Amino acid sequence: MCFSAQMSFIASALLTGTAALSYKTVRKLEQVPFATIPALFAIQQLAEGILWLLLPGTSQPITIAMYTFLTVAFIIWPVFLPFALLMLEENFIRRLIIATCLTAGIAWSFITTWYFATYGATVQLDGGHLYYQVTGLTEKDLVPIGLYCVITVLPFLASSNRALQVMGGIGALAVVVTYVFWYMYFISVWCFFVAILSLCVYYILRYHLD
Repeated sequence: MCFSAQMSFIASALLTGTAALSYKTVRKLEQVPFATIPALFAIQQLAEGILWLLLPGTSQPITIAMYTFLTVAFIIWPVFLPFALLMLEENFIRRLIIATCLTAGIAWSFITTWYFATYGATVQLDGGHLYYQVTGLTEKDLVPIGLYCVITVLPFLASSNRALQVMGGIGALAVVVTYVFWYMYFISVWCFFVAILSLCVYYILRYHLD
């Protein structure tokens, strides 16, 4: 997580527990991707916890942990989140909106993979946060950040399920707050906020999805 190793590991443990409960609550195959969201966030938070312990410095474990976090953040989420919401949606128009986000997410993931392969990435401790640098993706630029957030948040807002809409609204608010106060550390801080938000996945599966 973006504030300390201890909080990263605690968040990872809570998310792992939530994922286990979510899987037990699944009633349909279509719900499995949605139930997997806390597990992926748990992996991210574990990776950041490891980075907090090992930084500053350069080593293979740092590189592995950094790319684990960034791969989930920039390559998996833009595809997985729209896909998970598409699996839950039945309304044709709403499915079309979410499918458009999924298509954009696939394109985003391919482009990001190219950026990683071409420019690489770095991470460092800065101002009590983890600062990731990927050329063209993590600077103070509204275009990539805005597109990324539309791809990952709009599917929730487009859902016909009220609980998922609320989840998307809170995620959108987290985007604004993170960009205003922590834009340099956007991907780390925002992923923490939505990781905590994903703790409600179990609640939604149990009480708001058939």
